[in-house]
Amino acid sequence: MSGASVGLMTRQAAPRQRQRGTIDALPSGALRVRAYAGVDPLTKRRHDLTEVIPPGPNAAREAEKKRTGC
Repeated sequence: MSGASVGLMTRQAAPRQRQRGTIDALPSGALRVRAYAGVDPLTKRRHDLTEVIPPGPNAAREAEKKRTGC
């Protein structure tokens, strides 16, 4: 043998997607959705989009839709 090794052919695991933004519960019961939106070209400061979802039976679903952009 010439010392060459043969690697196993395995399937690579799918890369994990990062969560986009955060959902915070407020004392009022409302949910705050924050998502990174890049850097301001003039001030060079971070720019986050923020939206408050009022409390209700579908608040979690609405907040998740806003966070993912769907």
